[in-house]
This record gives sequence, structure tokens and C-alpha cells, in this order.
Amino acid sequence: MDIVQCNITSGKHPFPGFRIVTYDFEYVSVDGERPWPVCLVWHDWESGETYSIWQDKLLKMKKPPFDISERTICCTYYYGAEGSCHQVLGWDHPTNVIDCFTEFRN
Repeated sequence: MDIVQCNITSGKHPFPGFRIVTYDFEYVSVDGERPWPVCLVWHDWESGETYSIWQDKLLKMKKPPFDISERTICCTYYYGAEGSCHQVLGWDHPTNVIDCFTEFRN
């Protein structure tokens, strides 16, 4: 398997025309209850910047702090967890998701 370095300086982009964002929520949950988001960290591969937002600001947001439209591919490790945080926060789900957990399982 070839590994493609994904950044602007490499000159190679695995999904030309798309912005790639990787992200992860940290959260707490009680068995049978919805997760309670504590923080969100994301990396924008186009800009090379990594960001974080803590719970106090996160709970006030009406939408994700990054683009989730058809122009963006959102990459997570286990979208079931990230998606449940989207639901708790009242956010729309990304149009395009790559779930690495699912990909590695296949």
C-alpha cells in the first residue's frame, strides 16, 4: 500500500478539490446516556492549523467551527462517537465522512 503524504508542501492531495478536516471530540458519558462534549480538536490540512475549543464555548456554538459542506471531507476515527456529539450539540452532520475505524475494520 502506498502512503500519500497529505499536505500542501508535498504537492500531492488524495482528494483534489476537497478540503480535508480531521477532528475528535473528548466527552464524558454515563451508561445509557448521551455523551457530554468536553472539548473539540480539529486539524485543517489545507491551512496546516490545529485548533481546540473547550466546553464553555463549544456548548454555545450553533454549528461546527469548520466547514461540513460537500466541499469538505471530514475524517474521524470513530464517527459514531463524533456523530453523537453533533446530535447533542444540535449540529448538522458533515456531508462527507471518512470513518477510519470502519475503514480499518474492512
